[in-house]
Amino acid sequence: MIISRQKNSIIGNISVIIAAIVIFLVWYKVIEYVGIKASLEYHLILTHLAGVIFLMVTVFQYHKWIAPIGIGHIRQPLSVLLATAVTAIYIIEFIYNKFTHQPPETWFFDVLNIPKWPLICNLFTFFILVPVGEEILFRGILLNLFITNKTWTTWVGVVLTSLLFTAIHQQYHNTIAFFEIMVFAVIYAIARIRSKGLLLPILLHSFTCVLGILFYYMR
Repeated sequence: MIISRQKNSIIGNISVIIAAIVIFLVWYKVIEYVGIKASLEYHLILTHLAGVIFLMVTVFQYHKWIAPIGIGHIRQPLSVLLATAVTAIYIIEFIYNKFTHQPPETWFFDVLNIPKWPLICNLFTFFILVPVGEEILFRGILLNLFITNKTWTTWVGVVLTSLLFTAIHQQYHNTIAFFEIMVFAVIYAIARIRSKGLLLPILLHSFTCVLGILFYYMR
């Protein structure tokens, strides 16, 4: 589930650019349409499931016609370092919220304080569907646009895809939440670049969601 191809020029590969734009726009429309039709209790799982199904089908076509796709590798020092960074960010936020008496995100309250089966569906969405879908799209197809033989284009891609990733998370209200999301997105991008695949970013994203929910219940 990852693009490992190197490109000589972003501008010279029009097919990759067009594919990324079309995939992102269609993905957004798919989850928007399903979100309108979905029941309130199962809104999250239905929208993200639709998005993941679309991306999985798209990834196979992308692999066949645009670029090869692989898993990447996981190296223990890198994985531990990035997981530690994620944990440290949550600990800092937890301490900050305690001292400043920041209220918890209302969105988290709404999606976690619900009956048993919708809650299980939401947790499955957080731990599996969200990491898989968002990493394929943002750290896979979109970030791949910027990975060239020149390091500066890669870092431009890290910043731009992280900003876009942050921008789509409009359900949050606290300013610190947007800062956190941006930092997490950069961490996932580093994981994708250094591991040359999406497996590590997906695992880190899932780990982030687990920690986020644990720290929410600790408040």
